[in-house]
Amino acid sequence: MKVAVLGGSGLIGSVIVMELVKRGHNVTVMDLVPPNPLESDFVKVDLREVDNTASKLRTFDLVINSAQYYFNMEAMRASLKAGVNYMDLGGLFWMTRKQLELHKEFEKEGLLALVGMGAEPGVTNVIARKMREEYGIPREIHLRDGWRSTLDNVNWSVDTQLDEATMDAPIWDGEIKFFPSLFKAGRGGILNRKDQDLPYYT
Repeated sequence: MKVAVLGGSGLIGSVIVMELVKRGHNVTVMDLVPPNPLESDFVKVDLREVDNTASKLRTFDLVINSAQYYFNMEAMRASLKAGVNYMDLGGLFWMTRKQLELHKEFEKEGLLALVGMGAEPGVTNVIARKMREEYGIPREIHLRDGWRSTLDNVNWSVDTQLDEATMDAPIWDGEIKFFPSLFKAGRGGILNRKDQDLPYYT
């Protein structure tokens, strides 16, 4: 299979590239900077340039978007314009809702769009249960651990972690409700320093 990995030079994208290459797929990293080490072909793209990105995706069977989640809409639009199946690692609730608005367009073109495939185990378990209910007991299950970092404290995008910590959290309770972040700005918090007037604290 011919696969383009958007953001393939990043922490998780590089693991996806490594796993695909190991399994014999024809992989091209599409990113602003080349991966190190270079384990596949590389094409420089800027996801903000949807038409240009789409022109580079046209010959692929699948796009895996591992770029920062706030580029998910641009990546989806480029894939749709190129006529290529799409998968991403997810995004926060508000982004996923925006992405779902493209469902009918992908369906009309006969394309598959899987969003949130890099989600936490809870979501993965819900999906697995639904698949079992729909299709029965699977013959095989393949688990992929997207970890190859030597860092001790960053396990995925720092930007996403900060967004998750500071944005209001959506909770389903018969309807969607938003709960305030546990991080609050105020005086006297645990991060308070003499030169810091309004710290964030939990």
